[in-house]
Amino acid sequence: MADADRRPEVTETPKKRPKLGRKWEIERIQRLSSHVAGLPCNCVRFRCFEVTTEDERRALLAHLNGLGSKNEQDSMLSGLIQIKPIQRRRPRQEENEAQLHDYTYTYLVNIVREARAVPIPVCLNAFLSIFGIYNESQSGEDQGCHGKKRQGIKTKFASVPPTDLRGKHNNRPKAFSDDQKQRIIDHIRSFRGRQSHYALKDSRRLYLPEELNGFAITCSYLPKFSCKISDRKIFLEKFNISFGYPRKDTCSTCDALRVQLSSNTASVEELVQLNQERELHLRKARVFYDRKTAARQAAQADTTIAAIAFDFAKNLSCPNVSTSDVYYRRQLSLHTFNVHSLANDSVTLYAYDETIGKKGADDVCSMLHHYFNSVVPAEVKTLELFCDSCAGQNKNWTVIRYLHFMVAHQQRFDKIKITFPIRGHSYMECDRDMALINQKAHVETPDGWIREFEAARKNPSPFNVVQVEQALFLGLTEHLKVLYRATCQVPTRPMREISFSQDHPRLISFRNSWNGPLNTSVVSKPVGKKGAARQPPLIPMYRDRLPISLAKFKDLQVLKTFCTQPAQDFFENLPHIGEAREEYDTTSELSSEGED
Repeated sequence: MADADRRPEVTETPKKRPKLGRKWEIERIQRLSSHVAGLPCNCVRFRCFEVTTEDERRALLAHLNGLGSKNEQDSMLSGLIQIKPIQRRRPRQEENEAQLHDYTYTYLVNIVREARAVPIPVCLNAFLSIFGIYNESQSGEDQGCHGKKRQGIKTKFASVPPTDLRGKHNNRPKAFSDDQKQRIIDHIRSFRGRQSHYALKDSRRLYLPEELNGFAITCSYLPKFSCKISDRKIFLEKFNISFGYPRKDTCSTCDALRVQLSSNTASVEELVQLNQERELHLRKARVFYDRKTAARQAAQADTTIAAIAFDFAKNLSCPNVSTSDVYYRRQLSLHTFNVHSLANDSVTLYAYDETIGKKGADDVCSMLHHYFNSVVPAEVKTLELFCDSCAGQNKNWTVIRYLHFMVAHQQRFDKIKITFPIRGHSYMECDRDMALINQKAHVETPDGWIREFEAARKNPSPFNVVQVEQALFLGLTEHLKVLYRATCQVPTRPMREISFSQDHPRLISFRNSWNGPLNTSVVSKPVGKKGAARQPPLIPMYRDRLPISLAKFKDLQVLKTFCTQPAQDFFENLPHIGEAREEYDTTSELSSEGED
């Protein structure tokens, strides 16, 4: 079952790693494609550079450079060399002194003319020059290798195509024996790991504890078997292992079914039913990811469509220092709202501390309003949104009214559809983005976290960080109150999909299951000129900075002593509830206890 303790097993599908990413692999590709044509041979017999054009010679060289391995290149060159026995000998020296050849060689190049390959004989110098095997313009050591290369052409290429034997020798004194390899495999198998909870497909990937890594496994192996491990070849080629337990926010349904399936008291009929329930649950969860993938592909193919995933990240603390006192003191929270464009993987982060704004429905709508009007291109008319089902932030009447307002009243979009996942299976690109943030970094103020965000990613593009000011948060609930009913006429909790369209300006369409019927509900009131005049203006939601509690303010005055002077000034000027005129005891409670 997913997320259960398991031991690593040897697999035929080891952990994937980036291809052509290592230095020696890049150098090998460069060597294969670095053949450069040489100078003309000035041959009188064949007139090699006269019977062939420059474009034809360039095409031959490009074909050779495009082959994927040295064996393929050697096989091609070998097929262009013909070997025949000597038919007539005319030595200029005595037979016992003359160095007679055993064979005669003919060199050809296949020129494509009139849609067919025409073999044209050339001399050896032209053959070497056309395919860039030897360049007459080279000097020094390369000129000294000329004779060796010519001899290699005759002895190797003219017979059976040679095989590249580099790296295939057996003279490795530090190579592992079969017994040592088996010991290493048994040692790696002694660790316990877990499968990913979010891997809905059958995956063999196993996750070991995050405190481990390849070096730690090596160090734990050395004193046990006294064998030097010089590379990670066995680890990469025999196992499909990563590090770090992906166990946060697991699905309660999956966990309950796992416990019931592992019970020894369940009958066969009950196990069959539980397996069917689990399979149905996972299929429902998979639909959300399939729809998100389809939306990404549609947005990449059509510029009038945008697919967006958004979510709040984990609150980050200020100051984030290594002093042990932070575990016993309240800290200032930094809120981060992540909006991820699925088409090009661009990310916009809205960052603000708890004195600037909250994490309610109006705050979410305000940041989406800013994103729609400043980041989403004007030509986008169809919008697909993906987010979790948090009722206080995303799945509520305020967000529904705002999205309908953008379609029916503002006419910014022709259609909007928002999709909610199955509870416990809401892993999205936003979670992957925030995993790039070094949450153990030494940060004192919110500005420090802003710098961490800006440097966290380079490809495909850095994070676009918006340092939110209070003017960005708008009172959308009051602004929309006149246009819409006071409450939603249908329950929002079971909804899986909600859509808005200009074809039905007073309705919302929704589904309570992925393949269920499409239901509709009236949300807006018929508004005339008088109704529009009574609509409140769109004004900022907050007038002043939000005060923190007095207890948190006191704790921050203690923690600021471990920060630099700019950070101390920042924490000292934080708004708070109540008066705090007394002097704070900045002595650490832990240190005072230690003195006792």
